[in-house]
Amino acid sequence: MRSKALRNVALWSVTFVTSTAISSAVSVGSYTEAWASGHRTAPTSKSVTTTTVMGGGNPSTWPAAKPYPPSLAGAYSPNMKTAFITLAKYIDWVASHPNPKLVANYAAPSSNIYAGQVFLMRQMQKRHLHLPPTPTIVDFLAVVKAPSLRRSSTGLVLQVHHHPLYTDGIIAVVITEVTQPYLNSANHVVGYTAKGTGPKPWTIELGQDPKSGQFVIISYYGVMLHESLIQWEHRVEKKE
Repeated sequence: MRSKALRNVALWSVTFVTSTAISSAVSVGSYTEAWASGHRTAPTSKSVTTTTVMGGGNPSTWPAAKPYPPSLAGAYSPNMKTAFITLAKYIDWVASHPNPKLVANYAAPSSNIYAGQVFLMRQMQKRHLHLPPTPTIVDFLAVVKAPSLRRSSTGLVLQVHHHPLYTDGIIAVVITEVTQPYLNSANHVVGYTAKGTGPKPWTIELGQDPKSGQFVIISYYGVMLHESLIQWEHRVEKKE
């Protein structure tokens, strides 16, 4: 998901994914594009004002810099902001430690990003490439539709793998897409992801995995119509 809502390497921007920052250099929707249009020299990119929530100044504290993946416990929460940030951190980690088997932990096999993410991870793993642990930058995050409990005809809350069953949730997110270097096993730069285009809006649907009850990405689209996003754009324009 990295966009690094997930933009650094994969999902979010080289990705997703996901006013919080996720963590990484790829993006969910940009992963396949980044691989296809990657280059060996760093393209110039515009400087943009962004808000990072998950990064911090010490690279050693970044989630993707750890030798083990971050916890997915937050992805079981019906709070869509908590669930998305949790997935974003995990996506960043996977982009820095490519493994196609881990894609199912953040994207449903039926989602529009699953196949592309699996392909990208396989290619990176095959070539012994990975992205740096840079946190994904999320400039804006709003819940468009919060999940609601699903109940039986008698009013009892339904369960999925010992977790309450919810309807899908939808979030609106703006992720800053940045150019990220592809690193080999010796951490040497051997190429770059697609040119970073700055802040980009996404609409992301999260739903529960029927096997675990954890929220994963169901759909990831670069189209967003949400009043709070318009308000955010107006604030940015005033600052400029």
